[in-house]
Amino acid sequence: ADDGNMWSVHEEDPEQARAFTEGMHSISEIPAQALADSLDLTNHKNMLDIGGGSGVFVISFLERWQDLRGTVLELAPVCSLARERFDEANLSDRASTHMGNMFEDEFPEGFDIVLFSQIMHDWPLEANRNLLLKANRILPVGGKVIIHEKLLNPTRSGPLANALVSLDMLYWTEGKQYT
Repeated sequence: ADDGNMWSVHEEDPEQARAFTEGMHSISEIPAQALADSLDLTNHKNMLDIGGGSGVFVISFLERWQDLRGTVLELAPVCSLARERFDEANLSDRASTHMGNMFEDEFPEGFDIVLFSQIMHDWPLEANRNLLLKANRILPVGGKVIIHEKLLNPTRSGPLANALVSLDMLYWTEGKQYT
């Protein structure tokens, strides 16, 4: 897109959306498994993954938590990729997609977990605040917001890999890595 917004390119060019989404899937599989294993979701039934791309986190969570259902909220071209991954994982009976724009559309209701994995670092604080308010509006009492990010130390000097990602954010997005 001429506006420099990398996300609008994904809406306009399904092949670029596929390439980016597949790349993110491959680097997210191990972190997704680790996150799913690190949480106690015994009393939760339905997760909404905001901007969840290929569904890699939904897949890991559903494989770990057999009573859980999951939905990825994504742009149209990416929803079809997530559905392909759900089919491959034999999880289509518990995993779904919801087409939407996380900034322009209200989040669908009926979820007791809202996941933001590697979302917050792409956006400025005010945009993140608005996303969290939208999540809060749909969650029941006892619901969870899960934020998964690569964090910087308090001096913002490391870990090195996370500091380098923060440099990427200066160029590619409106965000930054947070402490």
